[in-house]
Amino acid sequence: MEAKKTNWWQIVLVLLIGAGAIDGFMWYLYNTYVPLYMQGGNPNFDAQIIGFGLTPKMVGIILVLDNIVAFILAPIIGAWSDGYRGKFGRRLPFVVATVPLAAIALAVIPFIYKGIPAGSSGNLAELMPFFVPFIILLFLILVPLAVARTPIDALVYDLAPSKDRTKARSLGIILATLLSIGLGILGSILYEVNIILPYLLSLVVTLGLVVIGIFAIKERKGSEIEAQDILENDRNETGLKRTFSVIKSFPKENKRSILFMAGNIFFGAFGFSIIQAFISSYNMTVLNADQSKAGIPFMIAGATVMVVAFPAALLANKIGRRLTMMIGCGGWVVSASLIFLLNSPALFIPLMVLTAAFYGLWYVNGFVTLIDAAPDDKTIGTMTALTAMANMAGMSIGPAITGIIIEAAGYNYGLIFVVQAATALLAFLALIPVKKGEMRTVTQLAEKAG
Repeated sequence: MEAKKTNWWQIVLVLLIGAGAIDGFMWYLYNTYVPLYMQGGNPNFDAQIIGFGLTPKMVGIILVLDNIVAFILAPIIGAWSDGYRGKFGRRLPFVVATVPLAAIALAVIPFIYKGIPAGSSGNLAELMPFFVPFIILLFLILVPLAVARTPIDALVYDLAPSKDRTKARSLGIILATLLSIGLGILGSILYEVNIILPYLLSLVVTLGLVVIGIFAIKERKGSEIEAQDILENDRNETGLKRTFSVIKSFPKENKRSILFMAGNIFFGAFGFSIIQAFISSYNMTVLNADQSKAGIPFMIAGATVMVVAFPAALLANKIGRRLTMMIGCGGWVVSASLIFLLNSPALFIPLMVLTAAFYGLWYVNGFVTLIDAAPDDKTIGTMTALTAMANMAGMSIGPAITGIIIEAAGYNYGLIFVVQAATALLAFLALIPVKKGEMRTVTQLAEKAG
């Protein structure tokens, strides 16, 4: 079997939509400001901003409800895209149909927020005419992006053979971070001028990249997909049933590694979701930052992950993905614990950088390890869906449980680092039984095909 030539230009275009516009900018705006909008006006929330007055527990529950829908959709969309045979490709149509809707919904959010009367801030009963459309908009952001997530990731894995997947993932992280930092800085400046402006910028960037992608990304059409791929995906099951049916057909050692890697991704996503949901609240209540600068620690952490991303891919090629992830998870436990134990504003940023560096070692390699724990590449969409399910489950449960803990502890946002250290430890332990998922060689793929 000849080595599959990697079309990096095509991969970059896909990543600019997924890792760039969605992860790099849309999620940055969402994760930085939406939790603040929901908690503003709560007398126990030290940041002096208007909002709906929700408690951390209520914020976590709302995020869970949205993500449960996304969790259900991931295996359905993954299996659907595996078997879809459209003339415009099998992954891209899902992206084009959903991402613009999410971008438009996100752009409407600040218009709702700006309408909140200052005198009613924190009074949810009086703010229901604003709160109901606000929640509807959240669903119109999260559900379409959940639909798009699996096909976008699967398209990257379609285009990149096993030997280049860690590099492709690190490239995605770099692109996401560059856009997040660049547009985030510009967005912060625009936010101080008018809070609507960064959201409109996000809309323009996202729609522009989707339009470019429609004309420039050339994936395999229905007539070009190999008969064996069609046979593998010609199943009558859908959703979870199909996902588990596919995994059940794998050899025992592959199934075991897939199970524990799914657990590892769950715990890693759990730990990351805590920072994503509450770091801006921590920055404003503990470090007394202004609202426009609430997302700076998240941007610094993102920049660190970007710097670490490509070295993490090279290190994984040198010593293996599993060992690289174990180093990352172990260091993550130590650094997150130190942030809480030392409780030093002067050391917070250096320790956040260290935490992000260790997190990056795990993050670059985790998803691709689960993808390559399958025996071959014939069910990439289904495996990507399983990855998304594990990730979404952690992202859903993390904010809910942590929000309850924060509220029970008297709004002590410093506890986010205790919970993060605990989940990083569980992620480390889940890696111990993993034996599959390292980079597959061309020879191994030829043997499987034979």
